[in-house]
Amino acid sequence: MNYDFKDFVTFRRMVAPILLQILFWFLMVLNIVGSIYLMTRGGSFIALGFVNLIIQTLVIRVIFELLIIFFRMNETLTEIKKNTNPYGSFAPPVPAYAPAGGMAPANQVVGAQTLAAQPRQKTCSNCGASVDPSLSFCNKCGQALT
Repeated sequence: MNYDFKDFVTFRRMVAPILLQILFWFLMVLNIVGSIYLMTRGGSFIALGFVNLIIQTLVIRVIFELLIIFFRMNETLTEIKKNTNPYGSFAPPVPAYAPAGGMAPANQVVGAQTLAAQPRQKTCSNCGASVDPSLSFCNKCGQALT
């Protein structure tokens, strides 16, 4: 990922995930050293050190995964926002030329489209509601549109 200083200053680039990863690895090393210390004491401490190593490793990992997941969601949503057309799947409306006397004729070419080619509202045959022509089902009653 390419981030610059401006992203850092404007909080678009988060520092907390990096600090959490550093803290995670510090705690993992501390856990391993503590578990080895317990095992070197001998007797029942060997089993206790082994259990401590397994259980604490899993607990630390789960806690940090839960903490970091919010930052990953933020990064993913930022990438989606960056790669998404602000108009969704629809292209922005093409401004039509209207002569001084009123609206442009229905067959006048506007850019690469004609006004006649632009879809009009559909009407649901079941409830009579006006429905966007790109939809396959009525918003009001759920009837399939033909």
